[in-house]
Amino acid sequence: MANIKILMANKYGIKPAVVKDGIHYPVTSMENKLRKLMTDKQLLIDVLKELYRDLCLNDGFQWFIQFLAQSRIDERRLQMSEDEVARNRAKFKELRKQLRTQRNNQKSTLYEFEGNFDRLRHNIEDTEQIGIFKTVYHIKWQRSRREQFMQSITDVQDESAHSIRYFKDKLLAENRVHNELEHWNTVVINEYLMEIEKTMSKYDRDVEAMDLQIRTKKSELNRMIDEREARRRLIVQHEEEMEAWMKFKDDRAAEKLYKMIMLQSALIVQAWWRGLLVRQQLGPFRPKKEKAKPKTTVSTAKPEKKTEE
Repeated sequence: MANIKILMANKYGIKPAVVKDGIHYPVTSMENKLRKLMTDKQLLIDVLKELYRDLCLNDGFQWFIQFLAQSRIDERRLQMSEDEVARNRAKFKELRKQLRTQRNNQKSTLYEFEGNFDRLRHNIEDTEQIGIFKTVYHIKWQRSRREQFMQSITDVQDESAHSIRYFKDKLLAENRVHNELEHWNTVVINEYLMEIEKTMSKYDRDVEAMDLQIRTKKSELNRMIDEREARRRLIVQHEEEMEAWMKFKDDRAAEKLYKMIMLQSALIVQAWWRGLLVRQQLGPFRPKKEKAKPKTTVSTAKPEKKTEE
């Protein structure tokens, strides 16, 4: 599975953090304190060098004023970053509080469901026992009544057929009542079972919904942490680019000033040299001597070399 931090860094063009020998130094470690001390010392040296150079070249404090302005900007950015970190911490605490509240609600719901489930189970057990008792009672009662009726029929065989039909009808009615009672007990038991199934399905749905909410909150928290890390790296990259650009501008201005000073110096020296040649009548400005007999005499003078300007 790909690392989400590496993918986010590649998407927004952020360079990965360089780790020294794979070790992350804590903020309070001696190595971190020494590196911070060396960085502060080097910063002070660089500031003094640039200030001295600005005083020598420009006779002013323009660079130092720009450095102070950039330092104020960096302090404001650092304050903004600290405020953002504080807000993120507050959000993290709030999310943890919500997670604890949700967990407590889930536990209370679970405890309530377990209590309801126990009560329903006890009711079902009681119903089953009552049904068993009623069934046994009805069976025994029916058996006793049947025996009583049979004994009555045996005792009174000479009774009329009307009495026999009457008792048969009464027995049928009692059997019908018994069947209706059994049917009613079955319906009650089925209703209790259906209610238990509904409660269990509702509990499963609630647990799934709570798990989904927890996963959503976790993913949102991870996304906020990734965004914060990406913004921090982007701010660091922007600061590095601004520092490189300011250094490039300072170097370019210094080089341009140096070239201008060298050009002016060369022009001054050249003008002074030309004036000296003209005043002293040297080089190409030397007066030429008139020759008396140019036809008979041979010029043995060596050609003069032109003085380089």
